[in-house]
Amino acid sequence: MRKHISTIIAGIIFLTGLSLLLYPTISNFWNSKHQTQAVADYSKQIEKMDDQEKEQALASAEEYNQTLITNGGRFTPSEKEDTLYKSLLDANGTGMMGYITIPEIRCKLPIYHGVEDSVLQVGIGHIEGSSLPVGGRGTHCVLSGHRGLPSCSQTLISWKREISFFYTFMIRY
Repeated sequence: MRKHISTIIAGIIFLTGLSLLLYPTISNFWNSKHQTQAVADYSKQIEKMDDQEKEQALASAEEYNQTLITNGGRFTPSEKEDTLYKSLLDANGTGMMGYITIPEIRCKLPIYHGVEDSVLQVGIGHIEGSSLPVGGRGTHCVLSGHRGLPSCSQTLISWKREISFFYTFMIRY
């Protein structure tokens, strides 16, 4: 009887240890797959848009950026302003406004509206109140992320050691 109990306990300990060892790999695979799919879905949605829709989306984002210049309360938006913000550049209705590509470390990460924990667990967040990432004179876009992002954690850890000011960061929308 004691032999069976010790065998069961050893099995439970083994399975627990194996689960702990495999979790980072499985989590990394799952999140990488999710981010790759999010970027692919967004890209397909953008491809489906005609030129007029793309120009309208860009014009709306540029207009929004211009309103930020004179908006003293841009970091504490009203409900109406928040709704407008979340609708801009949201081509596929997921809150994704584009993606950032860093070719040197072979990483593509989706950019979402906001910087809540739920956003930063799956991609890069855009800080509301800063300019949308469409460029333009007098605009300053602020993106937030962390190197603990599951799908790029190993890449970003090594990237931190090898960072160069000459790396190209491309934001696509």
